[in-house]
Amino acid sequence: MQRSLPILILFAIALLIPRWVDAKPAKAKDVEISIKGMKFGPDAVTIKTGQTVTWTNNDQRDHTVAATDNSFNSGNLSPGATFSYKFTKPGTYHYACTLHPRMKGEIVVK
Repeated sequence: MQRSLPILILFAIALLIPRWVDAKPAKAKDVEISIKGMKFGPDAVTIKTGQTVTWTNNDQRDHTVAATDNSFNSGNLSPGATFSYKFTKPGTYHYACTLHPRMKGEIVVK
């Protein structure tokens, strides 16, 4: 039995090596923001670099999603429409609806 143990250990390691080599870090889940009731919900989120944020207009009127630094702009989003943006650089991104400037939000990318 003592001679078999090292062989069993080596066999187990040989079976696990492909799993370790192929292991990939879990992809960060994309974030969804709803536009409803003249608000972005949630209005502030923190994400990792490389994540995508998708806004969905669940309201009964048109809205936009426009960064104050002009890095992204959805154009008009009619009810039911979506807009997605992948954040590739860390930083704080403020945005608003250009049709309803009191509607504001913030994305913090780490």
